[in-house]
Amino acid sequence: AMQTRAWRTTESLWRHALVVAPESAFALNNLGWRLMSEDRWGEAEQLLLRSVALEPRDPKAVLNYGVTLEHLGRVDEAIGYYAGAARMLPGVAQIPFNMDFAQRSADGRPPLQMRQSFHSTM
Repeated sequence: AMQTRAWRTTESLWRHALVVAPESAFALNNLGWRLMSEDRWGEAEQLLLRSVALEPRDPKAVLNYGVTLEHLGRVDEAIGYYAGAARMLPGVAQIPFNMDFAQRSADGRPPLQMRQSFHSTM
């Protein structure tokens, strides 16, 4: 019965994993990602910060933390994490796009205008 409750949802699974292994960077990142997908940015930020602190060379956690910081309006910090993720994963096109998007946002250009500009060049 306990196992069924723990695995009922993705969130409950990762929360249970953190009860069992509270210093699991993998579980912290996965729960953070789950919360990101539900626009629960503040909660995700706390988990992802811990994940990155435990595993600073995990490119997925670094990227997720950057995305979360950007959604929280901390664009300058996000750019630094995007740059770190780009160094770790040089072939992933999403990372330079995220970094460019954040840099343009920091320059005060509205997001819709940036998206239209991006899509018109595709």
